[in-house]
Amino acid sequence: MAYATRTDFEQLGLPPDALDALDSRVPGSVARALDAASTLADGYLRARYVLPLAAYGDDLTQAVCAVAAASLMTTLGLDPESPMATLIRERSKEGRRWLELVAAKKVHPSVTEGGAPVDGAEVISPPARGWDEVSIEEERGW
Repeated sequence: MAYATRTDFEQLGLPPDALDALDSRVPGSVARALDAASTLADGYLRARYVLPLAAYGDDLTQAVCAVAAASLMTTLGLDPESPMATLIRERSKEGRRWLELVAAKKVHPSVTEGGAPVDGAEVISPPARGWDEVSIEEERGW
């Protein structure tokens, strides 16, 4: 589950023309970066919340956009010494640090936990037969 859409990314991550350029060079790269950053965020969130989340706020969306922007920076071909690249790297570090603080319960994001985990185990057993220790003991006269 991606915590950010392309529209979110345009507002909180990279400008629309940069995203268009990325998708024209490498189709699907923007969506892939958002999915990967969301999966990374899940790793931190899982330490504290039952996933999938039922609802989340812009705080999580902003962190995901910051991390995704940094991963796309090389695809975009930015000069690593440019002011824009420096800004993107710093925002990504802030996003990752925020996620670390969430996992450590030092920051309380605007989230609502979901239902049972998607990757959790489910135990199925046959119906009870009516046997218990009392009835066994009575049968044997103990």
